[in-house]
Amino acid sequence: MNLVLSRAAEKDLERLDPHTLSAVLAIVRRLRRGDGTVPLKKIEGASQMWRIRVGSWRIIISPGHHADAGTIVRILHRREVYLRVFEPTPEQKPATQPVSYLPVR
Repeated sequence: MNLVLSRAAEKDLERLDPHTLSAVLAIVRRLRRGDGTVPLKKIEGASQMWRIRVGSWRIIISPGHHADAGTIVRILHRREVYLRVFEPTPEQKPATQPVSYLPVR
C-alpha cells in the first residue's frame, strides 16, 4: 500500500518516545508491504476512516482514491485521538439543559 504522511502525522511521529516510535514504524512497514495481518479496523461513525491499534496509540488512516493508497492522518494516544480527529456530531454533543434548583426549606 502506498502511504502518505500528513503534516500533523509527521509532527505526531516526532513527539513519540523511541519504543512507541519503533512499534508504530514496524506496523507502517507491514502495511506498506501489504501484510494482511495488520489489525486495520473501520472507525464507526466516520466514513472512510480506519484505525490501527498499537498499544495505547492509534494510527488513523484515510484511504485514497485507489485501493492501494492512503494517508496517515494522525498518530495519537487513544484518549486524544477521537477528540482531536473527529468533531462530534450534534447527536453526540451533550444537550445543554437549564439547571433548575429546588428551593431549600
